[in-house]
Amino acid sequence: MFKFENRSFPRWSGPLVGAVVGVLGAWKVMAKEGGEISVEKFAYGAVIGACIGSLFLLIDKPQKEGEEPKDEATNLGRIFALMGLIGSLLPVLGLILAMVGVVLNWSKRGWPKTVSIIATVIGILSTAFLIYSLTLNGSD
Repeated sequence: MFKFENRSFPRWSGPLVGAVVGVLGAWKVMAKEGGEISVEKFAYGAVIGACIGSLFLLIDKPQKEGEEPKDEATNLGRIFALMGLIGSLLPVLGLILAMVGVVLNWSKRGWPKTVSIIATVIGILSTAFLIYSLTLNGSD
C-alpha cells in the first residue's frame, strides 16, 4: 500500500494531476460561460494541465530513499527562476518575477539561483531601456 508520509504527490503523478486539474478548470469555465459542454474544451484543458504537470515532473528532482534533503531550491523557487528568465525581456513584470526568484533562491544552491540573478540583470536592463525610451519620447 502506498502511504503519503509527507502529504505530497509522487513526482511521476505531475502530468496526471495536471490533466485532472485542467479538465476541472475547463468544466468550471464552461459552467461560468453558460455554454454547451464541449469535448474539445475538456481535451484542451487536459492537455494544458498535463503540460503544466510535466513541468513539475521535470523540475522536481528525484530524491533517494533515506537521503536527507539538501539546501536546494524549492519547486516554487525553480518556477520563479524560469518565469523570470522567460519574462525578463518584459519590462517591469519580468523584473518583478526575476526579483521574486532571487529572493526565493538567494540562500540556496544550484541553477535556480544563477538563473534568477541573470534574469534580474536582464530585467533591470529591459526596464531601464523602457524608462529611457519613454523619457526620450517625452522630451521631444
